[in-house]
Amino acid sequence: MQIGKIKLRRETPKILWDKHIRPLWDPRLRDNNIWSNRFLIITNNYCNQQCWSCSALCNTEFGSNPFRAKPETTPIENISKFLDLIEGYRPKHWIRLSGGEVTLCSPEYIEEIVELVHQHGRNISLLTNAARIDQLDPHLFDFIHLDEHIVNHDLIYSTAKHFKEVGFHRFQIWVTKEHRDLELQRTNHITQGLRCSAMMEAITLWRDIVYPCCVIAFLDGWNNNTLIRENQKTAGWSIDNPNLVETMENYINTLGRDTVYACHLQCWKDGPNLRYHPTSGDIEL
Repeated sequence: MQIGKIKLRRETPKILWDKHIRPLWDPRLRDNNIWSNRFLIITNNYCNQQCWSCSALCNTEFGSNPFRAKPETTPIENISKFLDLIEGYRPKHWIRLSGGEVTLCSPEYIEEIVELVHQHGRNISLLTNAARIDQLDPHLFDFIHLDEHIVNHDLIYSTAKHFKEVGFHRFQIWVTKEHRDLELQRTNHITQGLRCSAMMEAITLWRDIVYPCCVIAFLDGWNNNTLIRENQKTAGWSIDNPNLVETMENYINTLGRDTVYACHLQCWKDGPNLRYHPTSGDIEL
């Protein structure tokens, strides 16, 4: 791997760039907080691409499921409150911004988040398909993950070239060539649940609710109900809980039943990959 350099061996599938072959919670990466042990903030639920493999269901119509009920962003005041609540908790953990597609939010919104994170003494990274990355100064971020999904290949590599031209080298390119069939995988019973190695390694904020991993944050959309959100709120996994850190630390006892059930039976396990392909709904900005 080379940080800030375009080096990809397309003929070799098992490489560090491929997040689906080597998961982000790979124990070999635990000491590098860019990759693992992070807080994730889902900024928005809309995207310019409609990837058939999208875990956030951005390939579906608004109104078709709870996660995509309408175009939404996580309010700045919620992010500020969340950062206040986790002050001093896992202080070396990075904050990662994800969506949706983060860069479709206004530059002012993103810049305000970055400022808040840095004020709290944390590093911040951005996961993006580079849709409107040209509206942002890359030096705002401590690291940027450029996510290529075939349709945005040219944009990703032109963005990488621009980064180097302006002296920004803290980035990496991820390429999705293959992906699991999420709908098929989640219908197979698995035995992870609270024993999952990813549990609590990517604590996720979406709107006002906190989730123990990024996958669980999207499962209400897949299940087409709001059971997990309601469970999390009732269990105190919310920015309205002044004792949020204590609640998260005691997650084995505080996670709601429906949350644990969804994690136990509906998460995505390893399985055969399908060749990735663009869709007609993809829009390259």
